[in-house]
Amino acid sequence: MNGSVLIVDDMFIGAFDLQLILENNGIEVLGIAHHATEAFAMIASRRPDLVCLDIFLRGSETGLQIAERLRDQNIPFIFISANTYDHIDEDVKRLCPAGYISKPFRDQDVLPVINAALVSVQKSS
Repeated sequence: MNGSVLIVDDMFIGAFDLQLILENNGIEVLGIAHHATEAFAMIASRRPDLVCLDIFLRGSETGLQIAERLRDQNIPFIFISANTYDHIDEDVKRLCPAGYISKPFRDQDVLPVINAALVSVQKSS
């Protein structure tokens, strides 16, 4: 599956693990951003086909806020998180992500979600 992905996650080890899974399966990773400013600078440089976005980022913007900006720019995203909280379920659903992946990452969990999202992106372009 061809396509480019930007990872937005402030936890280096998890982000690097995801990057390795994707690259080992022929998916181009444009980079890893640790916060919103870095993510949007990377997007301005080269627009990804898909963004893998941690819901609970530290910093001035949460993953939910970044997702709103991505949605406004018509950039598909998948939420990634090690945590699930009932109080954010409605926000997650409202933002209509292309998928959701739980940490820790395993190839058999990551690849079907990423590949399905990338196929959907390619069909709509």
